[in-house]
Amino acid sequence: MVHIHGKATGVRAHFKDTATATASTSLRVHATVTVAAAGAIQTPALLLRSRFQHGGIGRGLTLHPVVPVAAVMTKDIDTGLSRGVSMGVIVRQPRIFTSSPRFGIAIQTPPAHTAITSTVMPWQGSLAFKMMMLAYRQSAVFIGISRDRSQAANRVAIDADGAPVIHYRMTDEDNALVMQGLEVMLRLFYSEPRTSALMVAHASFPPFVRHQSATKAQEDARFEAYVEAVKKEGIQPLRTQMYSAHQMSTVRMARRVEDGPVTPTGALFECDNVFVADGSVLPTALGINPMITIESMSHMIAQHVVRYLQQHA
Repeated sequence: MVHIHGKATGVRAHFKDTATATASTSLRVHATVTVAAAGAIQTPALLLRSRFQHGGIGRGLTLHPVVPVAAVMTKDIDTGLSRGVSMGVIVRQPRIFTSSPRFGIAIQTPPAHTAITSTVMPWQGSLAFKMMMLAYRQSAVFIGISRDRSQAANRVAIDADGAPVIHYRMTDEDNALVMQGLEVMLRLFYSEPRTSALMVAHASFPPFVRHQSATKAQEDARFEAYVEAVKKEGIQPLRTQMYSAHQMSTVRMARRVEDGPVTPTGALFECDNVFVADGSVLPTALGINPMITIESMSHMIAQHVVRYLQQHA
């Protein structure tokens, strides 16, 4: 278990022999600067274990809630999913809004290997599940990455042992946004004539299967009924398969100490030689994958670390 110890002494780490679960070693590393970059879950836990007092540490957790949609194409189609060729491709970024134009959905193809794909498949019995997984090479997956609202109640705390504990609840607006994205993804897949079946990520909600003998009007009517049934089902706890795409905003950067724990340079207001350089510092969730933004922020913070070291050498 790692702690940041004191203002200028560096980092203290405790290591326990897991084989015996008894012997432990304490190691203290003296450093002019400490950089916390353990991600938006572990970084606030580290700071809380280290007894920093700012009330914003751990608060405002955002995590890009995601509900996937999967489709199975006709047997003559190899989607490339098994080769990872579609990984991370932005399919569409529609202007899907609820009460605020600042919150939308980015539809992408995820790195859906067999283990992830299996979690999208609804459970209709062991034989049906095996048949769906045998169609993996003809399968495709969309995810709608939603920009969720940053609430103080959504947070990372720590338990008695210092391990992170996540508290997160979606707002009604976030739920509505996810459902609108879900409908768009269903319609995108249905618009491809070679889609033979499609399904939402749900523990037991049945898939939509095209009937080859039906007319277009009949199939369209069946599909619209399926979409309405999905919308009526909505987001159901422990039934809808929800995923977190990216965790952010738990040690937010701000110009004033009243608004966040971290200065615009990445240093803690409480301790100017402790820097945070990961997705924790983002003030809100981004509307897209935050990877490049986090890299850019970390590069900028690294320049401030260099300046600090030059001034305190």
